[in-house]
Amino acid sequence: MLTGLELYYLERAGYFVRRGVLTGGLLEACREAAGRIAERGEAEEPVELLSPDADEPALLEALAHPQIVGVPEDLFREHAACLQAYLLVPLSGEGLRSAWHRDQGPDLDAPAGEQMAHLERYSRNIQVRAALQEDTSLLVMPGTHTTPLPPELRDPLRDDPCAELAGQVRIRLEPGDVVFYNGNLLHREEVADTQIRQTLHAVFVSLLQPPPRQEIPLLLSEPASLQSLPPRLRPMVERSMRMLQRIASMPAVE
Repeated sequence: MLTGLELYYLERAGYFVRRGVLTGGLLEACREAAGRIAERGEAEEPVELLSPDADEPALLEALAHPQIVGVPEDLFREHAACLQAYLLVPLSGEGLRSAWHRDQGPDLDAPAGEQMAHLERYSRNIQVRAALQEDTSLLVMPGTHTTPLPPELRDPLRDDPCAELAGQVRIRLEPGDVVFYNGNLLHREEVADTQIRQTLHAVFVSLLQPPPRQEIPLLLSEPASLQSLPPRLRPMVERSMRMLQRIASMPAVE
């Protein structure tokens, strides 16, 4: 159940953290699965878990944990859909310093009115990041999910897209902790070359908002594949696949 305090932080700051969600045997099974994926050399890019080729059920069981999947259920009810589920386990040992961005857009240089219209249009989403190891890679700018960027935030990013911003917050997760955040929240990632990173991700949306802007692969369409999903997660994936199938069947716009 989403608490009143969590909902307050999600609406005002754009994120909240739940501590110690994944524990014991489930956390260990997820770590072992991440290790096997790394050993197979599959982890340089995000490893899609909603795929017939995915063969690590513990990772999907983790995303179906009541303390994780219960959040989009509470927010979006029968309209909740799971668009993506993936694992990040970098192989190279190289650091990462990504630019500030919003996963759902809009363009940071768009006029204020255009930004506001977009933020309202794509507001019904929640992103999930569960730490399998200690993780400090996510930085966020609280409150930027509902308002256009003011000059004091946008101007520094013209010279350095990864600039330190006044008021930024680094999310510190212990193994098993989960952060939930709105995809419109301004955020970036910073990973040291010595940091061991294992993070489990999912993107949930409400079907009451327009289809996603970014291209989402249609990974699961066979009934047998869908039936193999954890029962709590399955209806959300089924809704997502039906939506993506409708989008794929629409004629291309010239």
